[in-house]
Amino acid sequence: MPTNHKTAPIDDGSSRQIWIGWGTGIVCGILGLFPVGLFLRYTLLCLGAVLVLRGHRPGLFTTYIPAQIIAGVPARQEVSVKIWILALSGCMFLGGAAGYLHSKLVPRQSERPSVTIAAIALPDIFLKAGTVIVKWDIKNSVAGPLLTITEANLTLWYAPPQNPLPQKPNYIPTPSKLQGVTIAPGEIFEATFRADRELTERDLALINEGSIKLYALGYVKYRGSTTAEYSKGFAAVYKPKNDPRFGMFDHVEQPNYNYEY
Repeated sequence: MPTNHKTAPIDDGSSRQIWIGWGTGIVCGILGLFPVGLFLRYTLLCLGAVLVLRGHRPGLFTTYIPAQIIAGVPARQEVSVKIWILALSGCMFLGGAAGYLHSKLVPRQSERPSVTIAAIALPDIFLKAGTVIVKWDIKNSVAGPLLTITEANLTLWYAPPQNPLPQKPNYIPTPSKLQGVTIAPGEIFEATFRADRELTERDLALINEGSIKLYALGYVKYRGSTTAEYSKGFAAVYKPKNDPRFGMFDHVEQPNYNYEY
């Protein structure tokens, strides 16, 4: 005797399906915002959108199977593996295309900051007898990530003109007061150095007449968005006859003192 079987319709608007769809979709979207590759990021975002759609319209992801009257099996709808394979393939295709366009249209931020010593100056412009205070500006590049200083040094070096600098820098250890300082992209941090040695009037006269040269040399060690550490070395010489409008320190071209690695 035939039995009248009815197929229970899929409730496309059921609250449970919608919440599951949105929940899993949001999770995929959040995972896509983590620092992963562009392909995986956009693929996860697309997958999140598919899961949200599945929550609202689950019937799109099922296959209708007609009733088997002789076997007594009613008509039913089952999850379609084929449709899910097509959906995942589409997500991967869109993720790859979006990642490619992103890499072409959006400038990639370097993992390494680029440091420059923007200026070296004296508070009173000209060198004076007494405690020597030097202001030096550390600048982070615009395109790089946040910069974190791990160590910094500024050394004042006095030498006669005929023997200006040793072949290798002889940095005088100083307390690392700048350790942990962060500099945002495009920003400048003004560091202050206070010398232990007092400059006498005789010393000042020798420097002003050119018998002694005063060098400001040092380095900055820093990190960017990774644990890799980088170094920037610099050297400058005080020129008493410089035009104050353009600075009293001149850059010194010395390979062992001016470096970046």
